[in-house]
Amino acid sequence: MTFGDIEGNFHIVTVPQSETGSGTQSLTDIELYESIRMTITKNGDVGIGTTDCHGYKLAVKGKVLCEEVKIQLEQDWPDYVFNIDHPLLTLYEIEEYIKENNKLPDMPSANEVKKDGVNLGELNVLLVKKIEELTKYIIEQQKQIDELKNLLRSER
Repeated sequence: MTFGDIEGNFHIVTVPQSETGSGTQSLTDIELYESIRMTITKNGDVGIGTTDCHGYKLAVKGKVLCEEVKIQLEQDWPDYVFNIDHPLLTLYEIEEYIKENNKLPDMPSANEVKKDGVNLGELNVLLVKKIEELTKYIIEQQKQIDELKNLLRSER
């Protein structure tokens, strides 16, 4: 069943089967609103399992299953990490930051995520940035290991 409300919203409702098996049935206003499965607001926002889209174009109350999600961001992808002039904290500075903040620099805290949720696009940018920083650290450490190996060979 579908209906529009006085605020200009359009609702899709599933109506429970009649207990008597008769073709007619009635719902109270409360039962009707409890049976709403999907809403299209007057602004064109879509709510699935909810009538409150919280200002988003799509709001889903429940789990979502899909084969692919594509996020296209306006911001720069963190390839800039590989620029020679991009500064990296020392590992000691990172260790100190972690001790003080219980998280990596630039990453949201558990409390922030719990309170505000997480933007998957922004989080992926941060994760790629961290991976690229780790790669630079590993390359630098490998150079130091090779240098130490060569030093040991020359002392023999």
